[in-house]
Amino acid sequence: MKIKDLFKRDIERKIRGVITVNKEEELVYQELEEYVVTKDIRKNLIKFINEFNKSFDEPIHDIGVWISGFYGSGKSHFLKILSYLLENEEIKGKKSVEFFRDKIDEQSFAELEKAANQSKDVIIFNIDSESNSDDREESLLNVFKKMFYQKLGIDASNKTIFEIEKRLFEMGKFDDFKKLYKEKTNNSWTEKGRQTFFIFKNKVKDIFAEVLGLSEEEKNDLSFDNLQSDNSIRKFAQDIQEYIKSKGNNHHVVFLVDEVGQYISESQNLILNLQTLSEELANQCHGKAWIVVTSQEEIQDLTGRRQADFSRIQARYKTRLNFSSISVDEVIKKRLLDKTDVAKDELKLRYHDEQQTLRNAISFNNQASMYNGFKSEDDFIETYPFIPYQIKLLQNVFEDIRKNSVAGRYLSEGERSLLSAYQESAIIYEEEETDTLIPFHSFYETIKNFLKSQIIRVFENAEDLVDSAAIKEEDIKVLKTLFLIRYVENFEKNIENITTLMLEKIEQDKLELKKQITESLKRLKTQALISQNGEQYFFLTNEEQEINQRIERIEIDDIEIRKEIKELIFDEINSSNYKMRYNKNDRNHSFSFDVAIDEQEFGNRNEISVEVITPLGEKADFTKNRLMSYSSLQTKKLIIKLNNLENTLNEITEYLKINKYSNSINRNNITETQRRIVQDKLSEITERKNRAISEIEDILVNSEFYSFGREIKSSGKEKEKLNNSFEEFIQNVYSKLVLVESIDKKELIKIIKNNKYRTFSEEYRNKKATEEMKNYLENTSYNSQKTLKDLYTKFENPPYGWTEIETLSLILILYKKELIQLKESSEIISVENNQDIDRLLGKDSERIIVQKRERLNDKILGIVTKKMSELFSEMYTSNSTNEIYKKLNQKLEEYAGVIDNYVYESESKDLPGKKELKIGQDMLSDLQRINQENELLKAFAERAEDILQWKEDYRETLDFYRDGKYQKEILLKAKEFAKSFPSIIVEDDFIVNENHTSELYEKLKEIINSERPYREIVNIPDLLDKLKKAKEEYINEQKETIFKKAEKTFDELENYANQDYVDSETKENIKNTKQNILNKINESNDLTRLSTINFSIDTYKYRFNKNIEEDIVKNKPKIIESKPPVVETPNEPIAKEKIVKKIRKANLIKTKSIKNEDDLEKLLYEIRKEIEDDLKNNSEIEIID
Repeated sequence: MKIKDLFKRDIERKIRGVITVNKEEELVYQELEEYVVTKDIRKNLIKFINEFNKSFDEPIHDIGVWISGFYGSGKSHFLKILSYLLENEEIKGKKSVEFFRDKIDEQSFAELEKAANQSKDVIIFNIDSESNSDDREESLLNVFKKMFYQKLGIDASNKTIFEIEKRLFEMGKFDDFKKLYKEKTNNSWTEKGRQTFFIFKNKVKDIFAEVLGLSEEEKNDLSFDNLQSDNSIRKFAQDIQEYIKSKGNNHHVVFLVDEVGQYISESQNLILNLQTLSEELANQCHGKAWIVVTSQEEIQDLTGRRQADFSRIQARYKTRLNFSSISVDEVIKKRLLDKTDVAKDELKLRYHDEQQTLRNAISFNNQASMYNGFKSEDDFIETYPFIPYQIKLLQNVFEDIRKNSVAGRYLSEGERSLLSAYQESAIIYEEEETDTLIPFHSFYETIKNFLKSQIIRVFENAEDLVDSAAIKEEDIKVLKTLFLIRYVENFEKNIENITTLMLEKIEQDKLELKKQITESLKRLKTQALISQNGEQYFFLTNEEQEINQRIERIEIDDIEIRKEIKELIFDEINSSNYKMRYNKNDRNHSFSFDVAIDEQEFGNRNEISVEVITPLGEKADFTKNRLMSYSSLQTKKLIIKLNNLENTLNEITEYLKINKYSNSINRNNITETQRRIVQDKLSEITERKNRAISEIEDILVNSEFYSFGREIKSSGKEKEKLNNSFEEFIQNVYSKLVLVESIDKKELIKIIKNNKYRTFSEEYRNKKATEEMKNYLENTSYNSQKTLKDLYTKFENPPYGWTEIETLSLILILYKKELIQLKESSEIISVENNQDIDRLLGKDSERIIVQKRERLNDKILGIVTKKMSELFSEMYTSNSTNEIYKKLNQKLEEYAGVIDNYVYESESKDLPGKKELKIGQDMLSDLQRINQENELLKAFAERAEDILQWKEDYRETLDFYRDGKYQKEILLKAKEFAKSFPSIIVEDDFIVNENHTSELYEKLKEIINSERPYREIVNIPDLLDKLKKAKEEYINEQKETIFKKAEKTFDELENYANQDYVDSETKENIKNTKQNILNKINESNDLTRLSTINFSIDTYKYRFNKNIEEDIVKNKPKIIESKPPVVETPNEPIAKEKIVKKIRKANLIKTKSIKNEDDLEKLLYEIRKEIEDDLKNNSEIEIID
């Protein structure tokens, strides 16, 4: 039986699966008749109808329906069927809804029939097809308006024509206009008038005016160019509401919009526009205007990235219908592949005979295993001649082709349905017998016409290569297969899976087919039509081919490859930061090493190194014996020979080429497609690099390791084998590593605090290593000084391998035994705590000298401890030179600090005893400058008596600074008082309590200026009290004098102002100022402030006199008198020439700060006084800087 004879319905019948405006009755009838109502479709249809019918009974706001589903799930077809049902037109004598009577249950049909029979306008369209692609941000509203008014017969393509027709329609005159236009022009308005409008605009104007009954004047004022309306979303919603209201009878408007999700997904503005449109229709129309949309994304996925911004759009689209891929599977089987009974019997027998063959043949490996073969006999009958996996895989193919922009507009808009693709593929093989399987590459023919030209050209070029015998005809099938799966994720494009996709016969020899495909892949790769990445093969577009060829031409030298091998082994596989770990005998050490790959060295800073031999180097052919001989001469080098590295070298070369090409191009100078290709190639780097790492890991397990003239035998995985070889190598190189037991930083402080290290004969930890250190230092000449850093480096290198902490522990033991001393810039360093240890381990180790030590005799040490006890009043009994030195240093520093503070206090506060304190400060400073331990102890023994004598001689001064806090306060207070005491009181020799102020003041100055005033300070409080009283009495006398002056001055001013021609405002100002001045005098207790007030009284006197005179001149009536004749007087006196006097600002303004009003008044008074005198002398004042 041939394939075409298997099906109940003619496989070649016309099936339309896309949304179109024009309806062919026969095709609509077929669509409704054959429409398969799956479980998914039934559930979604009933859900929509139930929500929709609510709007006929009550106002609602949830008017949005969101239909989502993967590519090919049937959502667009469902939308079209929904339009048929809602319009419920009669098709060949049968209402659309009647086709569903037997497809759904009775109750659901009743609800469907209710919705279908209601008054409504159904407007269905694909939004991307109807939009202006050049203006997407503005087009969503325009598309809805265009389709709505098009439904009403109004042309929205031109704004002027739209405004004319819309106004006529709203006034109920549009039909009259079209009729009159036909009468006047003998042409149809819709067929001819719109096209010729701009030519015969005046004629249209006459007809427009006549239909509306405009006067001649109104017609002349009419301008179509001024016909503009509100283009907002709210106005559009109001227009729809007005239209619905005009139709009456619970009329509805339903927008069915395909591919909205794809249209708005990349634009925040478009999503917001749809949200606003939905809200306005809900608010204005109260459930009588609906928007039903399709999308490949669910609404929460589409808006999830901006959840907070788009919560309202989700609220408007509460009705959400989701279509799964199961639905399209069921539709294809029932509508297209439904078999006759005879065909079912034949297929049942064939499956019984071939089921095991089919199970073995149809299988995928790796991630592609999610795609299934035939599960059962029924599955075979329902799906044949196709294979179950093809539906899901083809869905992914269509979706990924669309996403990666290799398809033209119609495939991108969903106009290529899975149903059509299956039908066309079946037609291609309809003459074949029932032992045939339709291979996956056949689907290429069903989408070929929808692909972009750059894809088509690849296959055209391939056909040319067939003609030239460069490739074979069967290679084209492989190329088609690779193109279809090119962008499908989680599907391995390896030979095994490609072979399964290309099966064409049930009993086909899969091994033979695999061989043929392998040869095809080689030919296609040679012609650069495909690329290989590991075991996977990829279709290449022309641009990809061009970039691949450019990459292939790039040269990678051996140095670059060796560097990459080094990084793969020692950065990726053994990521130990180029350190060998040694973890034996409770030790956890690491040793830095350099690396050489063949003859190429990478770094030459460390004592040990690893040399890796690869097929690229001169030693690649060395035998085992020769390698052992070579390693015996390289005592600080571990040799690793890598075998079977050729395939890995190819992988490395390929991804280095890609990386070099990527770095060589300017991304700004290539197309978006080229940028995408480069990005894909960059992701290939990671894949190839990971494979190279995996291969090297396997190679390392079987590699050869050599050290000290023999091969190191170790087992384990790659890292384990490396680390085992490292440990054995370390043991050979660092033979004295075992002398030191591991020690950590915490144990260093224990050494410092422990006093057991007295003699070298005692047993203690790391004794042998300490003796090694001691011998080394004893054999070092005095002139050849060693820093701590020198010792760290010396004992870090072979044959020791000791860490800095371990080396420092040995040095500290010698330090505790007082066999060495530590110095920096000739100063001896003391080690007492963790901070000191941190310093020894830090950068200072480069400057700190380790030096053999000379011990001081006991007699000098005895004198030092005795004098320390006397000077510092503490007992000292230690016999350790180091401890005595440290204690002396500490006490000298403390005591010198105290004396330094006394000196500072005396100088900063001008206190007595400066000279005496300076003597002691100098003696202590001289001792502190001695930085040699023994020299300091000797010097102190000699000079301590002088310091003790100084302390005794000036005990009174020292007591004053140590215990004289109250005395210092009194003395400082007296000094401050003396500075601020007004000199005028002293000069006037004001009498207070029968004492002259001058005598009191001189006595106070005598005390505070004395070098040793300590016993006279007791008299200061009484002197201060008497002087303060004198100051208070003097101030009170001044206040009384100034108060009287103020009263007299302002009384005179008030009398003078008491005239009819003086403004009341001036009088009030005089009165208020008088009171203000008198209050200030009463409140003031400061001579400076009183002096300022005194000045201000004169200033106010001058100002108010002037104000009074100005008021009299202004307000006194003018008396007009006859003027005597003017008689020229000969020899009139010549006006005296003015003298220009220059005054500097600095001389004019002597005050540096103004803190209050009194300061301001004083300043103004002084300036006025200075300038007025010069003006009286007929001078002109020029103020200069």
